[in-house]
Amino acid sequence: MAPMAEWRLAPSCPERIGAFARDAGVSQILAGLLLRRGVVDARDAGRFLSPDASGLHDPSLLLGAEAAADLLVATARRGKRV
Repeated sequence: MAPMAEWRLAPSCPERIGAFARDAGVSQILAGLLLRRGVVDARDAGRFLSPDASGLHDPSLLLGAEAAADLLVATARRGKRV
């Protein structure tokens, strides 16, 4: 069995994490993860954690999306697992 991967996180500032957690109303663990992801203010945290579908891109614009959808539908119609 292959060894488990080891996660290495960039150093963080506990004071910044604590302040962000309070401002965004999230746990310190989640605040640290959001900061590492580039989410740096409470408003952006809210948008990231509770996205609005109107802000998403049209999935049909993805290269190969239509062919992938057709394949999924055809597979499901044949009674196969998707």
